[in-house]
Amino acid sequence: MFKLGPETFAEWPLAELVDELLTSEPLQREGKTARTLVKSDALTVVLTALRAGASLHAHDAPGPVMVVPVRGEVAFKHGDSSSPVALDGARALAMGHGLRHTVQARVDSAFLLIIGPRA
Repeated sequence: MFKLGPETFAEWPLAELVDELLTSEPLQREGKTARTLVKSDALTVVLTALRAGASLHAHDAPGPVMVVPVRGEVAFKHGDSSSPVALDGARALAMGHGLRHTVQARVDSAFLLIIGPRA
């Protein structure tokens, strides 16, 4: 994990990190894994990987959230009646703080979860 400070100017090899996560033992065992890339009071960035068919059960967004797909395709759904929003590298998604949602990977997938300040 990287602590974000005023002088920070950093980069990450996302393709390599995604490959590492998608072949990791936790992903093979549980269908999901994640790595926190940046952590500060104002910003958290988490690289999340899901195996095809894996899902994240209903949970609340911990702050304002931006989801940026890196590989594969994931479907996000909020509420009981909404249609899922598929993210595949051509689309990103923003969610408000506290929005309850689910996530399902349609294929082996990875996305950046960018979380703003918690309310």
